[in-house]
Amino acid sequence: MDSHAWPTTLRAACDPHPERCLLLDAGATSIDCWGLPVYYTRKSGGFEIRSLGPDQKPGSSDDLVLSYPLDRLLARRVAGCYEPRQGWWKSSPTPIRLDTLPGKLYNAYALWIEVPLGSTHFREWFPVTADSVVLQWAQGSHLHMLRLRLSGDTLRGRFDSDLLNWRGSLKLVRINCQ
Repeated sequence: MDSHAWPTTLRAACDPHPERCLLLDAGATSIDCWGLPVYYTRKSGGFEIRSLGPDQKPGSSDDLVLSYPLDRLLARRVAGCYEPRQGWWKSSPTPIRLDTLPGKLYNAYALWIEVPLGSTHFREWFPVTADSVVLQWAQGSHLHMLRLRLSGDTLRGRFDSDLLNWRGSLKLVRINCQ
């Protein structure tokens, strides 16, 4: 494989380092948590990896998209500290920090957040579109994902969790990191 070109398929990208792709076995097809294929497209100067999301329709607002190098640019634009101003998080005295340090999973970033109900296995965030990010953390066997849309210095979204008994709209406003 030419080391100066992006692989033509996700399989070609995974073959040299299958442990980075989290495949179940060497012959496995990459699928998302909805049981659908993960799509890889080579783009000018980079690539895109796409999951169709829960509605299983391409190009809709719930698609999860990793677009390199565009995700790095968005990460730099979004990274920083945020204070909850609306929603269940508002009572938390601890700001949320979206860092650009690597997270525990490949191509995610470190997330500094206080969550109730005990410890978390990991906390991370990543861009999914040109103006949206996902914050995710695991507690026990539960993975919590929160999708937020960026508008100026504000992140907005909605979160519903029976486990945490949290529901409703969220508004996080950028503040200076201490």
